[in-house]
Amino acid sequence: MSSPEPSLTEDEAKHLEMEMKRADLKLKKWDLVFKVAGLAALIFGIIWPLVQYTNALKEERVKREASLLREQQQKDKEIEAALREARKPFLERQQTLYFEATTVAAKISTLASGAEREAAKKRFYQLYCARGKMKIFPERNAYVECAALFLSSEI
Repeated sequence: MSSPEPSLTEDEAKHLEMEMKRADLKLKKWDLVFKVAGLAALIFGIIWPLVQYTNALKEERVKREASLLREQQQKDKEIEAALREARKPFLERQQTLYFEATTVAAKISTLASGAEREAAKKRFYQLYCARGKMKIFPERNAYVECAALFLSSEI
């Protein structure tokens, strides 16, 4: 009881062999596609965390630099305020002397010759020469220069 084996003709055998080769090529193609996709996923899985890590480091560095900049600006403001407070007595004294010099110059210009005018000239000379050399009058306008030269020649 043997079953009859189907006999294949030569054309059918070639056709069957070609179909087997095509199927094998399709399997190899899909195998290659899956291997490349797996490799791409592996590379992406390695590179993506590195990119995220470097971005996080950059953000942290930017935040740190901004914080340091804010702290430096705050320190600069505090230093400027301290300098203003330190200069305040000097500036107040300078203002007082400047007003006194202008008052004395006004007296000199309005008084007639006499002892009071000579005393005002001497006081102006003291204020201008002694205090002026210490930069009490940093702006030294032309009026003060001319008045000082005029007065120094008369004293």
